[in-house]
Amino acid sequence: MPRYPGFIGPSYVSQSIVAADDQCVNWIPAKIESGTGAAPYVYDPAPGFSLKINPANVGGTRASYTINDTCYMVQGDRLRSVVIGGSSSVTDLVVIGGSAPALASIAGNGEGGNQIMAADGSGSGEMFWYNTVTLASGAIASVNAHVLAFMDGYFIGLNTSTATIYVSALEDGTSWDPLDLAQRNDSADKWRTMIVRSTELWLFGFTTTSIYYNDPTAEFPFVPNPNIQLQRGIRAPLSLCLLQGSPIWLADDGTVRYAQGYTPVRVSNHALEYAISQMAISGDADAFTYQEQGHSFYVLNFPNGGSAGSTWVYDLASDLWHQRGVYNAGVFDVSPAIFGLNITQHESTNEPNIIVGSRTNSKIYLQSQTYATEFDGTTGITRRRRAPNLVAELKRVIYDRFELFMEVGTANAAPPGDTPTVLLQWSDDGGHTFNSGISVSAGLHNAWNTRVFWQKLGMARNRVFQVTVSDPIQWRLVDAFLETRPGAS
Repeated sequence: MPRYPGFIGPSYVSQSIVAADDQCVNWIPAKIESGTGAAPYVYDPAPGFSLKINPANVGGTRASYTINDTCYMVQGDRLRSVVIGGSSSVTDLVVIGGSAPALASIAGNGEGGNQIMAADGSGSGEMFWYNTVTLASGAIASVNAHVLAFMDGYFIGLNTSTATIYVSALEDGTSWDPLDLAQRNDSADKWRTMIVRSTELWLFGFTTTSIYYNDPTAEFPFVPNPNIQLQRGIRAPLSLCLLQGSPIWLADDGTVRYAQGYTPVRVSNHALEYAISQMAISGDADAFTYQEQGHSFYVLNFPNGGSAGSTWVYDLASDLWHQRGVYNAGVFDVSPAIFGLNITQHESTNEPNIIVGSRTNSKIYLQSQTYATEFDGTTGITRRRRAPNLVAELKRVIYDRFELFMEVGTANAAPPGDTPTVLLQWSDDGGHTFNSGISVSAGLHNAWNTRVFWQKLGMARNRVFQVTVSDPIQWRLVDAFLETRPGAS
């Protein structure tokens, strides 16, 4: 049978769904690098979750940071240390202000001072510090900062209300001179957030971005690079992350930009940009990055983008976007995972090294492609592929057979997931409406020769096929094949 053209591909929903309404939800399009595979791309499963720690619930996760084998999180109004390993634990370090989903920020100076700092960012910008050796903590009352960073021995605090950066004493986050400051004067728009890239401090405004560096001859340690100013700002301050060492963010023009050198390269496409333009709110988008199996992912969440929110994910390895989310009452809600990060894998365990927080409570999860369930640890992840439209010059086509080329035999030996099924639905009006569909077996445990197909699928001028699975197993799709013949015109 002929291949279904473009069946394995990214999400791309254009302004006209009859032109393109390609949805790839909770599957990752991964390139077959050898070039000798049965198809150029395969769908690998987007990661699932396993509850690792269930601490006292003080609220959702607002920030995360890792250094020296320890993770730190702001959850609710607490700065907490999180130890992942054989004896995992969460310890409250200091009570700070604010609550989810208000901005929070964490920075640390490592062995230089053994200090961790947090800024609640909820309005006052009050900062707090904790010493990991003396186990002392306290508030910094002299300087208000909403965002924190650490660079070249200095803690740096940004007050977004006044577009001013402050610096601490060298390797001492408890000591700040309120007069040791620099206010933006290279552009009129206020700085909204900042991030450290290598030996540079990137300060993002509404429409422009400044690049500062450490000048040891200057009175104030950090000075602007007079030769560089990015003519691109930031729409969503919480969307700013480092992806393989370079900033990536939701820019002021509604595109996603990735810094290649000092060039903010557009990595979003028109479909994603159209989706963003239709959102109720996009300025409160949050993001995190992580690496798994050689892929570097940028997870961009829009919690208030619509009635259910949405999550879009960029894979640097393939330069493709896909969607993720929790299936709820016929739609995919925004992913509940927030502020994920890679941690050092402990040699005593073989656990995944990606942890994520929850946007609604204080539970902490391991995230991995080896898991196939949602946050509850039971519900299988619903995965969907809405494939490209099939139009043969708008002539009628009879669809005799549709067959999935997929990895079979991966069913669990016992419930749940021991009798997985695949639901095939189709639309004959270009994707506006779909029928209830037909489910078939995906094979039992170790049934390696199972074939997954449907026959006698009717006739249409503009057909769209949609495949949905939800059993808690490792679903991988390779391709699809179609047997068709001309129908009466």
